[in-house]
Amino acid sequence: MESERTTLPSSWEKFKVVSGFLASILVPLAVAVAGHWVSTALTEKEVQMRYVELAIGILKEKPDEAAMGLREWAVKVLESYSPVPIPEEARKTLQQKTLKASDTVRLFEQIGIQVRPGSPEVPPPRQPPTR
Repeated sequence: MESERTTLPSSWEKFKVVSGFLASILVPLAVAVAGHWVSTALTEKEVQMRYVELAIGILKEKPDEAAMGLREWAVKVLESYSPVPIPEEARKTLQQKTLKASDTVRLFEQIGIQVRPGSPEVPPPRQPPTR
């Protein structure tokens, strides 16, 4: 009887072997799934940023009657990616007037996109006056 106990693995040893095997499969799988989710989220944010940049580019152009539908689309794009609703008066202003570069920076910051200094579309940040 004593010899049988020493030759058969205990239940803890079986558990250790099985859990090691499962971990060797499940951990890489979990890392791959998490990596896919992060990659998808980053790609989605990049696409959103490109749409916002395109919309702002359209709104920077001088408005004319032929492009009013396009300007309306651009304002809807900004609204869809903005965490703060655009008031009706501001929406009408965006559709009817040219968007200035200083307005662009403020608009990017309002919708949660970090403005990169040195970008060709964005003016460099102003330096505080030295005393």
